[in-house]
Amino acid sequence: MKLKALSKYDGDVDTRYGDCIMLYDDTSLIVYDCGHSRHAEEVEDFLQKKFFNLSRFLL
Repeated sequence: MKLKALSKYDGDVDTRYGDCIMLYDDTSLIVYDCGHSRHAEEVEDFLQKKFFNLSRFLL
């Protein structure tokens, strides 16, 4: 599995986005702790670029 971690965008060091962790391979995606709306946008973009037969979401 590959790891993609998100925490800051566009050099913004003032906004507290929290963390966002995505674990993925060719058939699955696990999204963990991506509660900020900016993280949600990035996860949506990621899903649109990749096709997953199975997704698991941990809240």
